[in-house]
Amino acid sequence: MGCVALVGLFLWGFSALKGCACNVSPEEMERRAAEVRRQQRDATAAAKAVADQEANQRIDDQIRAVKAKQMAEAQRLERRRTLYATLTGPERERSLRDACPVDIEEDEETAGLTIESAATEAERSRLTAIRRQLEAAHARKVAADEAKRKAEAAAARARGVCCCDGSVSPTCTTVHQGCCSHHGGVCGC
Repeated sequence: MGCVALVGLFLWGFSALKGCACNVSPEEMERRAAEVRRQQRDATAAAKAVADQEANQRIDDQIRAVKAKQMAEAQRLERRRTLYATLTGPERERSLRDACPVDIEEDEETAGLTIESAATEAERSRLTAIRRQLEAAHARKVAADEAKRKAEAAAARARGVCCCDGSVSPTCTTVHQGCCSHHGGVCGC
């Protein structure tokens, strides 16, 4: 193929390309660009709609799970109410004494249901008084235990011999060789 043929082929190809891209009016190119932008917006909106739908589905699932848990808790509480309603007076009192002092949420619920299930207002008042007595006795015991612990700590500090493991020396009152060796030696209190 000669040089003239190659140039002719090149010019033909260039004109064909020019015809494909350059023969389009500026208005047509803007219309095509606008169509591409619209398609991109539509695709973005569709993806966002799918993501929103999935998020809403997760929220709905969580709401259903919470409602199911609440319903199960309500049913459990109703079963316990029914059970406590069948108790006799002495059984209610024993249940209350077992639940008091109220240290955990379940004990609080048991004490409340026991009092709530009283057959009469007089029994409810009596159970409430028993609960107050039990809780007051528990509070006194806790205060006495705390006072005893503080007194023991003060006595240990007065003796001045503490082991390095943090305990008070049960035998040594003065520091001497071998004192508290099983507890890491002697440290100040």
